[in-house]
Amino acid sequence: MGARGVSLGTWLKGYFGRRMAEGLFVRLRQTYPRLLPTVRSLGRAPVAQAVPFERSQHIVVVGNGPAGLACLQALHDHGFDNVTNVSKGGMFGGKCVNFGCMPMEYVLSRPADLSTIEVREGLASFVASLRAKVAQQMTSRGDKLLHGGVREVSGRNLVFDSGETLPFDRLILATGSRYEVPRVLQGNPKLCSLESFWTLPEGSRVAIVADQNPAAIAVGLAAARLGLRPAVMLQGNALASLPSFKYYLRQAQRAGLVVHESFRVLGGTQNELFGVAKGAADVWADIDHIVVLGRPVPDVPSVDGRLPELFELDLRRACHPARPDIFLVGDAVGLMTVSEAELHAEALIAGWFGSARFDLRELSRLPVLFHGEVSLGMVGNEWAFLTGRWREIDFRALAWTDVHREEGKLWYQFDADSGKVTAIHICHPRASELIIVASALMGNPVTDMSWRQKVAHPSPFEIFRLLAQQLQREVEAREGALPKYGQLGGHASSIQRPSHLHISIDTCAVLDSKLPSWLGEAQWQRAVLSTQPLRALSLYAAVVQLLDGASQQESVALREVWDQPLKDNYETMALREQRSGNHRYKFAFGDRSVEVSCI
Repeated sequence: MGARGVSLGTWLKGYFGRRMAEGLFVRLRQTYPRLLPTVRSLGRAPVAQAVPFERSQHIVVVGNGPAGLACLQALHDHGFDNVTNVSKGGMFGGKCVNFGCMPMEYVLSRPADLSTIEVREGLASFVASLRAKVAQQMTSRGDKLLHGGVREVSGRNLVFDSGETLPFDRLILATGSRYEVPRVLQGNPKLCSLESFWTLPEGSRVAIVADQNPAAIAVGLAAARLGLRPAVMLQGNALASLPSFKYYLRQAQRAGLVVHESFRVLGGTQNELFGVAKGAADVWADIDHIVVLGRPVPDVPSVDGRLPELFELDLRRACHPARPDIFLVGDAVGLMTVSEAELHAEALIAGWFGSARFDLRELSRLPVLFHGEVSLGMVGNEWAFLTGRWREIDFRALAWTDVHREEGKLWYQFDADSGKVTAIHICHPRASELIIVASALMGNPVTDMSWRQKVAHPSPFEIFRLLAQQLQREVEAREGALPKYGQLGGHASSIQRPSHLHISIDTCAVLDSKLPSWLGEAQWQRAVLSTQPLRALSLYAAVVQLLDGASQQESVALREVWDQPLKDNYETMALREQRSGNHRYKFAFGDRSVEVSCI
């Protein structure tokens, strides 16, 4: 028990929930599993002060990838007309358009009967077309555009490689990220960038060395489609224990991709790469090229003589506390998907018009997709990959699989108290579409009709109907029926008084000293000093719920019971049922009852 009479697990949930909103999950994802940076990330997050500004100020955006483009559009929408975009090498669209997810998606979606030459020619035309569309979009908006590499930021001036400077009032760095190269491979003449990977000669032997970057599987599959001879070396992979990733990896290997797991690079020569891998003492690979997909490292210029570190940033304001006029978005702060980068950029500009800081936990609700002939989509709790409580449903249970031969599996985690699915992983040829629908459905209990409305027959989306049916049967067997949930909030006068109601109380918010309007300081002090704090909080929530519309005599009686020293006096409230094992309590008052869940 903690100082306030709460369990250690409950306190940790409240603490980490608060820290997640401050950007902890971004920091951990960037550093995992390195011990020292991870420990550093647990410290108090720095906080930056908002700086007053006017729309007439000069805003400079460096980079025009997804994050940069989203910033430019948001600035335009909010009435900024003194904006300059800085582009390096005319790579309109950034990594995504030129050598990232869009080329990957194009190559992996080509019909199997196309020749390698046709795929390559189509890819070159596709990328050129996308780049031109982005350039045209910027031109039509009237953005000022400068080309050049940025060397550093000095004061309120952007310094280019040429030595020229550009003054600014506010600076947004949407400069993306780069991959760390293992020390033993630095300087190796066989190293090849991801940008040049797409034009390697057909038949080239390519080693794809990945450290904490499972996207290397998709790169390997694309390499094979381009007529290359790839081998993937997974040096580290935080997703390795997930059943969904294991299935995804097996599917890639069935397609002929060579993958060495738990690979550790020992060195390389002019024509060979060698190291130690899982299940093999030494692995030697004859190679022509090495592509390194290591940990993404923010590719930002130095600011006032030093490189800003991730741990120094106020990620909710997306800036350095010492320089609140300089902002970092997208890959520059470790937000590794296009959806995350765009949402972060839009929230940054919107935040300039108010004091509210962006809740980074919102980003964890966005699906993540690993491309492939059978893609892997993930959505849900960002900590889900640390647990082993996954349940699966096979797509072979659907008629769609029999017709189209699109096999796959779905894994999920379920919270029986809320009746909601909290995490879903899907490995299927149509995972990108399925995971988006899954993300929308997860906001509702499995009893909600939306789980049926999205599943026209026949379709692969019927997997969600199977999931909901399976969980409904489980809930009914456990409790008789899944109750409808309402959220207790506001004042008692705004809450209806039904004959039976199931409400919830977020104890983590209360433990974080964010007291809801219906809980007074005096009641809080009484609750935490009682022998059963959660039960006491639940009782008070029930009392507030029942006071609305109650007779004066009843109100006085209830208040008298609450105002007495708690001890065990609330047992006189005709408590008929309690399930303290999972912090659920049912209080009965005359012909009315209230069931309270502490979440």
